[in-house]
Amino acid sequence: MAVSDVRGGRRKSDHMDLLKETVTSTSMSAIKNRIRLSSDELKALDLLRFNHGANPFPGDESVANAFRLGIDYYRNCVERVKFTGAQKVLDLGCGFGRWSPFLGEVNARVVALDRSQDGIRLGSNLCQDLGFDNIEFSAADVSALKNFKTEEYDLVWMWSFLQYVDRGFVLDQVGRILKPGGRFFVGNYGSAGLMVQHLIQGIKKSGTINDPLADWAKKALLNGDVGPGNPNYGTVERCEELCAFYGLKLIRAAPQGLIDLRNENGLSGTGSARKVYDHLDIAIEFVGEKPRDWALRDRRQTTVSEKNRSPVFFSKACDWGIRQFKSLYRKMNPDKT
Repeated sequence: MAVSDVRGGRRKSDHMDLLKETVTSTSMSAIKNRIRLSSDELKALDLLRFNHGANPFPGDESVANAFRLGIDYYRNCVERVKFTGAQKVLDLGCGFGRWSPFLGEVNARVVALDRSQDGIRLGSNLCQDLGFDNIEFSAADVSALKNFKTEEYDLVWMWSFLQYVDRGFVLDQVGRILKPGGRFFVGNYGSAGLMVQHLIQGIKKSGTINDPLADWAKKALLNGDVGPGNPNYGTVERCEELCAFYGLKLIRAAPQGLIDLRNENGLSGTGSARKVYDHLDIAIEFVGEKPRDWALRDRRQTTVSEKNRSPVFFSKACDWGIRQFKSLYRKMNPDKT
């Protein structure tokens, strides 16, 4: 299906403005694509039309709510972590390409990678219809990173991604494919509060601690907030240790939405409200950098100590989970209490 068929034949020129300018931070000339739709028009888009009417992620509301926060939110997020003016950016785990056009507006070239072929189809058709000619979509599993060229990218963007993959493999490969001094951003990264919340919700839903959601959260808590493992989670307090574990350098870590590298202290004075579950962060974000003396970690000589498994968080989560399970069991089996 031709891209023009998706939106009733509307032309690319209706949706974007090509601005030629010099990108001073990279000493190169670039064509800057710009979304011409208003926030309301972008919110109103029927994104499923870009994938033959099907949701690439059945049961997930992310596509339906894709741009509900408005254009300014997405542009500001890219700008506040200074992901602009680069020659080549990787949108890793791009899903249906929600962030790709906003990265494409302010960088010369974007490569968007995700394992979902339907998600890639949707993102590719959307960006083409918006008029972007500097975004390339590719359907591949994260294992494809090992085939990427060394020191190929200036920036790597990861949104709501790292907790669902082998953190050790991904961060090793991110370090390898980044150019020296290149940066990476991990956004909407599930933290301890999210895992505890999932653990409790799973138990409440099924009445058993072996519920799939609870089991996933339990595994993440066991894998901890530093070492390799899938699933996993992160904490602001240990992001510096996490980066160092993979030979990378932390620039700034904060609860989700609170980093702003445009400010002297690297934090936003009027950022998003901090979201917590029983005083634990739901999600965090951090920006890191590849040192010029980076070297691939030798897995044969590196092991994760018990402290990297965050036993305090895990113990607390299990205590809550057991209490919830006992309470539900008593309600479901009144004759046995």
